[in-house]
Amino acid sequence: MKKRRGYMVDNILTDEQLLFRLDRSIKECKLSQVYLNDVVDDYGKVKVAKLRFEFARHEYLNLLKEAKARGLKVAEENKRIANLLFN
Repeated sequence: MKKRRGYMVDNILTDEQLLFRLDRSIKECKLSQVYLNDVVDDYGKVKVAKLRFEFARHEYLNLLKEAKARGLKVAEENKRIANLLFN
């Protein structure tokens, strides 16, 4: 186990947990992107929104890479959502 963000987590996730986190990270990306599009009046808020989106995107890509490495099939819907978000 390693310490991350103040709590202990296992290095190894089950396939089910990995897919759950992948879905959750897509939702975080969507929410971050919506917030980024809504915030235009304050430089600080825009900067925070960009960082939040980039972090969520980075986490999603890492989880997706792990899922592919394990040979898990990621739903086509998730791939389409990711293409819409990141392109």
